[in-house]
Amino acid sequence: MISINSVKQFYNGATQLHFNDWLVNSGEHWLMLGGSGTGKTTLLHIISGLLKPTEGNVNIEGTDLYSLKGADLDHFRGRNIGVIFQQPHLIKNLNVLNNVIAAQYFAGLKEDKKRALEVLESLGLSSKTKSLPAELSQGQMQRVAIARAVVNHPKIVIADEPTSSLDDENTDSVLKLLEEQAERNKATLVIATHDERVKKRLTRQYML
Repeated sequence: MISINSVKQFYNGATQLHFNDWLVNSGEHWLMLGGSGTGKTTLLHIISGLLKPTEGNVNIEGTDLYSLKGADLDHFRGRNIGVIFQQPHLIKNLNVLNNVIAAQYFAGLKEDKKRALEVLESLGLSSKTKSLPAELSQGQMQRVAIARAVVNHPKIVIADEPTSSLDDENTDSVLKLLEEQAERNKATLVIATHDERVKKRLTRQYML
């Protein structure tokens, strides 16, 4: 569950962004829609625990997100929120398997290699576990990023512009993967996008 109330972001002492209140129930799939400069990435970072809002409240799964500090916030985010950024941001000197296992480490969890392998298999990456990021295609790197986001059984999966540079066929494929992984992990899914093609896929939409 995600709840935001009276959230504002100030820059240089002036209100630049004011977000409408929003309630996302557990297990729902939503689109966050808006053009460039409307604050999609800012709000995504706020609900991901990466940017504390100047004003307002963000509640994730019953927890006031920004009442947590330091390592407590990092661990809560790592265990409850899986984020897929526009770029994969894989660790270049770690192989595919260890990039996924790294998400467990950063969440303060014990290494669970079996779980990491299961997720990679579900995304068709069983043959790439020992490959380095430089040896992967862009599509494969994106799937590793999805694996990393869901390996800890997060309650919420958030994707930032996952289709912006893709053709129609690959757009459909990535959306299907995101929906399948959210369903498999019983997670809430939020996709931030300005891609008109994605609007046809999900009916719940939050407009910026």
